[in-house]
Amino acid sequence: MDLDLNWTPIEALRLNAGYATANAAPTTDQLYAPLVYGDPVAVFDLVTGQAVQVTPLLGGNPDLRAQRSDRLSASVSAGPLTKTGLFLNLSYGRNETQDGVGQLTESTPALEAAFPERFIRDAEGRLTFIDRRPLNLASATSEDLSTSVSLALPLPRGEDEEPQSLQINLNYAYRLTDRSRFGPGAPVLDRIAGVGGGLPRQTLFLNAETRRGRWSLSTSARWQAGYRSLRGDATGPDDLVVDGFAAVDFRLGVILLPSELRAQGSTAAPRSGRLAGGGQITVEVQNAFDTRPEARLGDGRPAPGYGRDDHDPIGRQFRIQFAKRF
Repeated sequence: MDLDLNWTPIEALRLNAGYATANAAPTTDQLYAPLVYGDPVAVFDLVTGQAVQVTPLLGGNPDLRAQRSDRLSASVSAGPLTKTGLFLNLSYGRNETQDGVGQLTESTPALEAAFPERFIRDAEGRLTFIDRRPLNLASATSEDLSTSVSLALPLPRGEDEEPQSLQINLNYAYRLTDRSRFGPGAPVLDRIAGVGGGLPRQTLFLNAETRRGRWSLSTSARWQAGYRSLRGDATGPDDLVVDGFAAVDFRLGVILLPSELRAQGSTAAPRSGRLAGGGQITVEVQNAFDTRPEARLGDGRPAPGYGRDDHDPIGRQFRIQFAKRF
C-alpha cells in the first residue's frame, strides 16, 4: 500500500509526504545460494580486543521468512531559486521492519552472546570463522535526515561553442536512529550508540563536473564521520574508535576525433554518434590523496588491525581506459 501527498503552494516550492507498507519474500540467492567460504578478511574482534584474519561463510539460508516494512517520508524541495539553477531539498525518512533480512559482519559481545553458533573460535579463543549467511532480524528501526543542493554555474564560451556550465551536487545525510533486535529476548543493538558495532552518524558526498568541446572533467569527494564501537554496555578503554574518513576522485576524458573531422581542423565534440569513431580516452585517479582508514582504542592506544595497509592495501589508484566503437 502506498499513500502520497503533494502540494505546491508556489511554483518554486514543493511539499511531499508519503507512507508505504510492503511484504517482500527473500530473493532466490538469499534462500538458495550455495555455501562457500569467502576470502579471509581482517576484522577487529571486540570480544578479545585483537585484530584477526577470519574466513566468512557465505551462501543462502532456506529458513528465511518474508519481511514486512513500513516507511514514512516527508520532504521539502525548492528551486530553481536563481539564474544558476539552484535547487534545494530536505528530506526525513523513518523505516520500521519486521523480519528484515540482515547479516552478521563483525564480532561484538552482544552479537556473539545472541548467536554463539555463528562465531567460531579455536581452542585458544581466537576468532577464525564468521557465519555471514543472511538471517531475519526480529525488528529494526532507522530514521535519517538528508539534504541536497545542486546548481549549474555558467561558464564563458566561444562563438562556435554550445553553452557550458559547471554542475555541482552536494548530498548530506544524518542518521537519527539505527536500532535492531535479532530475535526474541535478544538485546537491542543501537549502532548509533556503538552497541553491536558502530556506524557513522554523518556522511557527505560532493560531485562536480563540466564539459568543454571534446574534453570533460569531473571530481567527487566523499566523507563519513568517525564512530565508536563499544566493547561493553558503556564506553570504556577497550572500545574501537574509528576516525572520520575522506577521499577524493578525479576523472578526465577526451573524445578523439575521427580522421575526417581532424582534417577539417575541428576542435568540437562530434554531434553524431556515427562520427565518434575516433574513440575516447579516460584517465581516472581514485583516492587521489591516498587516505586510509584509521582507528584507536578508547584510551588512545593504536587499534590493532588498523595499520596503513590493513584495510586498504592499494590506496591511490590510476586507471587509463580507451574505448572505441567499431
